[in-house]
Amino acid sequence: MEKILVELFNLIALAALALIPFLKTRGRGILVLWVITIQVILISLVAFSLFANGPVEYSYEGSYVTGIIREYACIRFNERC
Repeated sequence: MEKILVELFNLIALAALALIPFLKTRGRGILVLWVITIQVILISLVAFSLFANGPVEYSYEGSYVTGIIREYACIRFNERC
């Protein structure tokens, strides 16, 4: 679930960047406020999931040059993740 939320977070940011040139100033402001609000909600869901379930590891396939790209999601409280 965390990987989907992180990918959704990134997708929303990219969609907002694609829409900004086509909006007027007022529309840009509204778009930015909505994007920030949605991203805060998504990251809050990830944080609550980490508190409830502990550390999470997920990876992307990467490319021939980079290989597997590993991501760690962890919240520490005087412990190692």
